Amino acid sequence: MNYNSDGYILNGNLTEIVEANITINGHQITGMSENFTIDGTIEFSGKESGSFSFNNIIIQFVINPQTGDIISVNVTGTVTFNNEDVTNQLLAELKTI
Repeated sequence: MNYNSDGYILNGNLTEIVEANITINGHQITGMSENFTIDGTIEFSGKESGSFSFNNIIIQFVINPQTGDIISVNVTGTVTFNNEDVTNQLLAELKTI
């Protein structure tokens, strides 16, 4: 990937995998979850420079099969910005979405 906008140049490779899991008992759905996995590093330069590394981060959304509401979000893995762990900051931003 190579992207240039607003004075920044982004370059790197990310692997993204989305996986849906459905548990069925007879004819009834008893459990649902979606896993979003990100792995890789993005280097940026321009106005500032540095890198974001997604270290096999898995965000799992557990979903109520009757309502479709998200019951919980589980996270494994880490995200680093210039070798500093920023996983909690990323999660805080995701919660605002």
